[in-house]
Amino acid sequence: MYHDRELKKRKRIGNVAASPMNGDDRYAYEILFYYPNPYYGHEKDYIKVEGMDYYHYPDDPYCRVHSGCFKNPESCYVLAFITNAEEPDVVSVGLRPWELSGSDDIAFREILKYCFEYEYENNDEE
Repeated sequence: MYHDRELKKRKRIGNVAASPMNGDDRYAYEILFYYPNPYYGHEKDYIKVEGMDYYHYPDDPYCRVHSGCFKNPESCYVLAFITNAEEPDVVSVGLRPWELSGSDDIAFREILKYCFEYEYENNDEE
């Protein structure tokens, strides 16, 4: 993965996706896990903070939710990174990848395989 080529777009299998990293040369890809956004479509259940782009819970004015949280049906978090090095490695975020089960665990492994195969094929061309 130690070159300028990169996966040009996001590759997704089920709830797991690989996305090229931008702005951090240490990593080539981030592996993301998508899940239903609990805030999506519930803006009316919160109270708008006057003069700000935040809302708060009706019974707790100190717990705020940014207005952007209501816009997407899915949210995501990072499971792992693939390093950008001659000998690439997978760097997990805590135990997140090991907490996956069933089809999500299979998708994670398939995404890793896809990224490494993609890079191997493109390195052979050079």
